Amino acid sequence: MNETIARLKRYVAYPTISSNPVIELASDLAQGAEDLGFSVHMLESTPSKVNVLATIGPQEHSLVLSGHMDVVPTEGQDWTGDPFKLRQLDDRLVGRGSCDMKGFIASTMTVLQSMRMETLKRGLALVWTHDEEVGCLGSQQFVSKLPELGYSLPKSILIGEPTGMTYARKHGGHTSLKVEIIGKAAHSSKPRLGCSAIKFAVSFVALLNDLEQTWCDHPINVEGTTCFPLLNVAQITGGEAINIIPNHCTVKIGLRAMPTQNSLNLIEAVKDRLDNLTNHPEWIDIDAHIKVIQDAPPLHTCSGSRLEEHLIEQGCMEGGTLPFATDGGWFSRTGAQPIICGPGQIDVAHQPDEYITVSDLRQSNQFLRRLISDWTTQEAP
Repeated sequence: MNETIARLKRYVAYPTISSNPVIELASDLAQGAEDLGFSVHMLESTPSKVNVLATIGPQEHSLVLSGHMDVVPTEGQDWTGDPFKLRQLDDRLVGRGSCDMKGFIASTMTVLQSMRMETLKRGLALVWTHDEEVGCLGSQQFVSKLPELGYSLPKSILIGEPTGMTYARKHGGHTSLKVEIIGKAAHSSKPRLGCSAIKFAVSFVALLNDLEQTWCDHPINVEGTTCFPLLNVAQITGGEAINIIPNHCTVKIGLRAMPTQNSLNLIEAVKDRLDNLTNHPEWIDIDAHIKVIQDAPPLHTCSGSRLEEHLIEQGCMEGGTLPFATDGGWFSRTGAQPIICGPGQIDVAHQPDEYITVSDLRQSNQFLRRLISDWTTQEAP
């Protein structure tokens, strides 16, 4: 355990808040994989943001182990110590990202260091992503770069988010939209000379309310569970002064697609309402358009995948649908079958004095050692 804790301490010390560069941690993980004999690719999204792909052995039926390198901010939280200096309090290892999800990364790298890689019958891949916490931006970039890399993502992907070592095949998505509305300014004593962007926004929100009700009235069935997508009109800003007909307004909207749904269809439904409204003669002076700020797709991996069979053999129990989105949504768009399973509890993630326990890491090490050993020693189907 000392090696795992030492790695975790080093990884936590990298302040990889999503607004910060991730290069140093990515380079550390890349070097660690190279030292183990992996072939490593640093996939740059921006000069300060990279995803890491490391592969070893035959890849067609390999097992992918994945996690995100970024963490959420600590500003405004009441920490009892430096968030980026791991400290042990009894069984707890306290530090930002210790649970979500550098503990899993440290466990993975420790276990791999103790294993022989020379004669793998089925290969391994490591995928470490950036900016998961702000909308799975890293995995979106990663998936977009695979064709130019000439690499096909294997189907079996284990994402080590903190689930208490239960596993999940499903979660919803999260999409953020910004609608920019430009009207026509005028003196408020002469309203007919202008066109109010805010009044247009009010009419648009009414259409969104109708859309939300339509979704509620026509729920979908996901493996026996009835659910419907969620729509949140989260923020409206606009106008300049009380005596000016407002010529601009911004509406920010959150969408949550359910498993089996495609978030692109929900975006299109919102866009259709906006287009229908702008085409009405009343709003001839309005210019409005939608920008997708981020899109983290939902995940639905069908039961019976090869990875799920291995997890059940390891004694893992299914924990149901996750309430949060993960990189698995983007990975699944390649045809992969991701499953979420990792050490720690999501309830302490993002909190002050975030922690993972030594017991959690020990359980993770034992689990990963068995899983990787079983996977890589079996003949490919």
